[in-house]
Amino acid sequence: MIIHLELSPHDLNDISYFSLGNFTFEKDGVCFTSKNRKPDQSCMLLCSLPDLFDRLMRLKRGEIRKCVFSPDDCSYTLLFEKQKDKLLISEFSREKLICGIDEFAQALHLEVEELFIRYDFEIEYMDIARQDFIPCWNEFKSLFPI
Repeated sequence: MIIHLELSPHDLNDISYFSLGNFTFEKDGVCFTSKNRKPDQSCMLLCSLPDLFDRLMRLKRGEIRKCVFSPDDCSYTLLFEKQKDKLLISEFSREKLICGIDEFAQALHLEVEELFIRYDFEIEYMDIARQDFIPCWNEFKSLFPI
């Protein structure tokens, strides 16, 4: 499972919780990405991640079986569906990316940590992240340790 999160180049000098960016989820030749789409589907990446963390945790706990991930500030959406221990991800009209839910969550966990290193910032110093991102991120890491 390959997950790539990247911030848009014009944001790199002043990264904020609302900086635009793109995500890519890829496995076995199936790739879903918000990058290079028309119209532009860059999203507010950092403030979209807590929603993704929350949905994955709810799927893992069996609270929900399906959910739609709609990143902030774009119209791109993905459908996540749990079937036993598998996670099916689709763009409604396209093929499905299939992986284990723990596999996906662990790849996401590693990529978020790599994102902080790659762009050399610490999310805990962003005011709004303390209220939104940090509690959800900590809960996600405890449910999906690497």
